[in-house]
Amino acid sequence: MSLQETESTTVILKIVGKNFKVKCPKSMHSELQDAASYLNDKMLVAQQKDKFSSMDHLAIVAALNISHELLLARKKQQCSDDYDICHTKLENLAQKISDALEIE
Repeated sequence: MSLQETESTTVILKIVGKNFKVKCPKSMHSELQDAASYLNDKMLVAQQKDKFSSMDHLAIVAALNISHELLLARKKQQCSDDYDICHTKLENLAQKISDALEIE
């Protein structure tokens, strides 16, 4: 691991108009900024729907929406993995049938 990967610095993130100081490795600054931007967007969408919500309420709604997106993505990936496994098994079965027919 390089020094840059382990050396932490403070990053200031602006989320729904508030600044938050967060320590993270220098190598992760860009990813952290992207995550904060994504969270900010989700919280702004929640704020537009309910203009009188507290910051805590917006954070919970945004977290639930992001969690839902993550769970859907995981299910989609699992379905894709399952499809690949089934496809491979069917190809193997088709090859065995083909081989068995050639023997006879």
